[in-house]
Amino acid sequence: MRVARGTLVYLCLLCLLSGCWSKTELNEIGIVTAIGIDLIDDEYIISVQILNPSEIAQIASSNQIPVYVYSIKANSILEAIKKMSTIVSREIYIAHTRMVIIGEGLAVNGISHILDFFTRYNELRPDFYLVIAKDYRAEEIMSVLTPLEKIPANKMYTSMILSERIWAPTRGVQIDELINTILSEGMEPVLTGITLYKSGESEGDSESNVKNVNQYEDLQLTPFSVFRQDRLIGWLTEQESKGVNYLNADVISTVGPIDCQEENRNFTTEVTSAKADVISKIVSGKPVFLVNITLAAELKETSCQIDPTNKESLKKYEQLMIKELRHTLGQTFAAVEHYQTDFLGLGNLLKRQQPSYWEENKQNWQEQLSKLSVEYQLDVTIKRIGTTTKPYQFEKIENGN
Repeated sequence: MRVARGTLVYLCLLCLLSGCWSKTELNEIGIVTAIGIDLIDDEYIISVQILNPSEIAQIASSNQIPVYVYSIKANSILEAIKKMSTIVSREIYIAHTRMVIIGEGLAVNGISHILDFFTRYNELRPDFYLVIAKDYRAEEIMSVLTPLEKIPANKMYTSMILSERIWAPTRGVQIDELINTILSEGMEPVLTGITLYKSGESEGDSESNVKNVNQYEDLQLTPFSVFRQDRLIGWLTEQESKGVNYLNADVISTVGPIDCQEENRNFTTEVTSAKADVISKIVSGKPVFLVNITLAAELKETSCQIDPTNKESLKKYEQLMIKELRHTLGQTFAAVEHYQTDFLGLGNLLKRQQPSYWEENKQNWQEQLSKLSVEYQLDVTIKRIGTTTKPYQFEKIENGN
């Protein structure tokens, strides 16, 4: 009797097991690493970059290319993915997407209507980066075979992480952050751009592109694209983009040559830490923004006739860095005034710090962006001067040569 009861319990439990009813074999799917979206003549051109598993799995390189790019016209992204079954022999699998490239023409017309798919579709993870294709279609960007990385999408993804960590004018933005920024009051999004870097006459979509030493095409990240709500309205310069990341406390490390106010001479420092705080106040009924930035840096290169081993002389380097930082921030605020779009989130800052003023003025905030009042409190400390002391040019002058 006890055995019969146990058997009955096991049979009931077996009914609850799903088994492998929804299984899909690896050789039945096409793994997508990047998705590109262009808008041409009011039609979407959806492109997907699919891995060639036979080439990726091999240790030694074969004569096959590592990825294939398929493009198709459709009225929606999901329609395009399913419609690709007419040209691709495997089911499109987008869970491992690392990059979404949005064509410049599409971004100018607005991107909100394509974002819903990337948050709603259950197979897609939200950890991919979005970029804007600059001067080229998204399809063209995706078709380039990159020299150092077999998978172009991986090259874009890792370049974004690396450049964000050591080079300030770029930053990776994922889907949740982008949508939250678009929906928030007093904030507008910025997205890093991507374009083609050409060295010679090589065709980027051919295998020869990865076999030439100095004749190749590659992918290059560019400074920020600027949006008003969900529409692309312009591009920032390298310095303006760096200023955005300084003000948002997103600078981890960066370098830059600084004029030492001597003929054809400059010095280069590496910022090792950056702290930023922006405070708003109301003066005579107008908002004033106080920018506090503290930098720690190391002197990495100099041709200036300034002795860095002398404490007073070292302060000259620091003052020149402060002057350059003020100029960079000034360019960024000038870009806000020029485009009249709040990609620095100043309105959102007022909403939190000066809520009564914001409620009264949020309807005409865009017009107020044309003339901003900003005060700066900047501090720079050079912690190290490198492994040498005085520049060799300085030593030469001291010796009378």
